[in-house]
Amino acid sequence: MSYLVGIDVGGTNTNAVLLKNDVVLATAKAATDHKHLHLGTMQAIASVLKFVP
Repeated sequence: MSYLVGIDVGGTNTNAVLLKNDVVLATAKAATDHKHLHLGTMQAIASVLKFVP
């Protein structure tokens, strides 16, 4: 069972999407911290991973 997580780090928000077989299972948004980009990225990823069974 494979999943794909996509990330878009933008100027205001970091967006994440969780896909399985080209079907969107979940999306999430977190604030982008320009000094610590990993924080918003990890928060968004953690949010979508809650939807993995």
